[in-house]
Amino acid sequence: MANRWSEETTLKFVQLYREHENLWNMFIPEYRNRDARSSSMEAIASELNITIKEVPKKIKALRSTYYLELAKIEKSKASGSGTNLVYKPLLPWFDDMNHIMKTATVKEKQTYSNFVSKIIIY
Repeated sequence: MANRWSEETTLKFVQLYREHENLWNMFIPEYRNRDARSSSMEAIASELNITIKEVPKKIKALRSTYYLELAKIEKSKASGSGTNLVYKPLLPWFDDMNHIMKTATVKEKQTYSNFVSKIIIY
């Protein structure tokens, strides 16, 4: 069983993950470059003195925890309680991870209107 990481180490990991945009931002060309992604994982592993195999496992674990925290937030909003009672995550890395996840999932799309601007009546 792996040792539990300290909050400082986890925060450092998330900050390094955020710096290596090619690991999480699917809208940039480097995201699809296997060598660049491998290089980024190696850099994170060497910075934290862990094995390269631990990097994707830690990313998956952090993403899972992030989504659990989001579910808690949504559940507290749906309860009908006031805004001062909405759940606020206490994880020190949550804001950094939130930035990553929001950026990675939002892409502007061109929209088209199905509204007909001219109506011709005969």
